Amino acid sequence: MLEKQQPDLVVDAAILKETLRRGFPWHTPDVPHLEVTTPDAWWSRLYASALVPTCQALGLSFEAAQLIMPSVRDKYLAPAGWVVFPDSVGVLGELAEQGWIHTIVSNHVPELEGLVNALGLSPFIERVITSATVGYEKPHPKMFEAAIQAAGPCEAVWMIGDHYEVDVLGAQAAGLPAILVRHEHPDAAWCSLGLADVINIVKGDA
Repeated sequence: MLEKQQPDLVVDAAILKETLRRGFPWHTPDVPHLEVTTPDAWWSRLYASALVPTCQALGLSFEAAQLIMPSVRDKYLAPAGWVVFPDSVGVLGELAEQGWIHTIVSNHVPELEGLVNALGLSPFIERVITSATVGYEKPHPKMFEAAIQAAGPCEAVWMIGDHYEVDVLGAQAAGLPAILVRHEHPDAAWCSLGLADVINIVKGDA
């Protein structure tokens, strides 16, 4: 998209990586954004805080950067750009057969539920809770409170996530046990490099 707007533009990967490390709402999880109440408003704020400045840092003019923002949104929301981990469906299905109900709790875009449906995961997911619609970012306690409230009375609740500070520590602060997946951390009580071990952990066999 950048090259189409400015064919002679040289995209510096280092600049791209550095500028995209700031400006997203999850970079400041202590700051609520309850005033952003629609997908269009959420994306407009993201354009201004992160995406347009990134394009400008790469050498695009402000006007040219503004022009490509709708295309960036469309590209990001295209299901073809997303990949489901090979072990996801099998583990979600097995846990569902055991009576577990799955809720996605993610720092993500307002349209996350649509992506989940398009990727064929909706048969395994009861509800999708995204920070863009709740107004709080993990590890903010309000994000986990929203998930717990939406789930209603449960015999047991586990948080499963791939980020120690955001998912594990955030869940623990909300009183939930948490499993760190696809990564290891010395302070994590439970780790699972794939999803298969999650089944034994929640059953108490690990």
